[in-house]
Amino acid sequence: MLLCYVATVTQLSRVAEAIRATGSYTEPDPTETLVRGWHVEGLAVRPDHRMVGHTGFLLTARRLAPGAVLTPPARRASKTEYGDEDVEAWTPGALGEHVKSDKRLRKVAREAQRLAGQARSHGATGDGR
Repeated sequence: MLLCYVATVTQLSRVAEAIRATGSYTEPDPTETLVRGWHVEGLAVRPDHRMVGHTGFLLTARRLAPGAVLTPPARRASKTEYGDEDVEAWTPGALGEHVKSDKRLRKVAREAQRLAGQARSHGATGDGR
């Protein structure tokens, strides 16, 4: 069993990728560790009011038996695995223009008229707002 404690997300990523690259371990399993103290006096048992939000990560993996081959997990491609055509497929031009509905346009026009009326009434009173 391999157990690693790392303090930052960057370290977590690097250690996990290094473990995967060896091909000798199962998929790394990361867990975030949190620390919260407890107040214990007789029947008055409760968590402390203050909690440290993050203390580190534990990452575990099991060594594979000699000759065992781990099937790669089904994962979504990382950003570095996207090609230019993948990025182009999600640009606004490729997705098409988003057309506003007539109902939405009428609502926006009514709101603009209401705000313009408020602005005129404040200007007529001379309060300068």
